[in-house]
Amino acid sequence: MVNKTLSIILLILFFSIAAKAQIDTELKEKILADLYSNRATVVWSAVDKIIELKLYEAIPVLEEILWDQKVPVQLSILWAMAYLNSNNTEQLAVAFIDSVDNYDSKKFFGGENKLSAKAHVNQALFHINVYSQANYVIKQ
Repeated sequence: MVNKTLSIILLILFFSIAAKAQIDTELKEKILADLYSNRATVVWSAVDKIIELKLYEAIPVLEEILWDQKVPVQLSILWAMAYLNSNNTEQLAVAFIDSVDNYDSKKFFGGENKLSAKAHVNQALFHINVYSQANYVIKQ
């Protein structure tokens, strides 16, 4: 009787784990697909979920879509990359700072402007202990 009860418990546990893994896989696939959305709010939400769930496998996609996004979403992506310890965070953050002055005003929304964007990207750089661009924080 004990062996039968133990077998049933183990079987239930196995199927619960398998079901959770399937849900997790589906959730990850949805989040990664949302990164390719044309709507900034959808992408932004997906980036937040990537940070929350620590989806390291999203790093290549984040790097791929970075330059196609509006500035606040780009800042969120750079923060996610820093949080996930992407090797390219510093390079992409500095490239962002170097290029943001050439951005059309359509890439900005909310209260973001060129100087505030440069200051905000420093959060990602500070997270990875890079302080070379901190002068934009002081200017802001």
